[in-house]
Amino acid sequence: MLNEVEFVKYILTHKIKLQSRSVFRLAFMIAKYLHEQGKENKDIRLELIKWARFQEISLCFDINSMIYAATKSKVPLKSDFEVWISDNDIDTIKMMFDKPRTKLVALIILCLCKIEQTDEIYFNVNVLAQWLNKCSQHLHSRTLKELESFGYIERLKEDTEDVFRVFGNKKYYAQNKIKLLVDFDEKGEYLINSNNLDCLKALVE
Repeated sequence: MLNEVEFVKYILTHKIKLQSRSVFRLAFMIAKYLHEQGKENKDIRLELIKWARFQEISLCFDINSMIYAATKSKVPLKSDFEVWISDNDIDTIKMMFDKPRTKLVALIILCLCKIEQTDEIYFNVNVLAQWLNKCSQHLHSRTLKELESFGYIERLKEDTEDVFRVFGNKKYYAQNKIKLLVDFDEKGEYLINSNNLDCLKALVE
């Protein structure tokens, strides 16, 4: 998603159907959000357990180690933002792709790059799949593959500083580091400032 704080607040108060592959990263985001709100580690743990019970899921990993990782991370959660999407941005995506899902993910990646003002970003497919209510395996093997095969992105080697792989005996999926290969700038005719998927879909439909 584009506004991580907005999404964290939503999943803390709304019961949703969670995909198993997204649970670790979502819990990490919640821990990070609570830490940024000034909560101590013991209180973060209790809040995570309450959240898991509320969502009727199990946190099958070392919660304390995950909290350590979240509180040590120097990358803040993305919050309020404004990005402008241009007709040229939209035309580029439509010229390169036909599938609605591929065009939507291409636009989301572009928005993330504009938010962070860089062409290289970390990108968690499991969280994206949760937000879009799509299968993360399909996003990995089909959508990202198409984006890369047709020259929209390049998947880079993962940076170990922000990879969460092993806690206890469980292996978790790392974030993808990707490079946007198309040109972009800050100008545009269409304002994006929320996680409104209908607005994003309408731009590239």
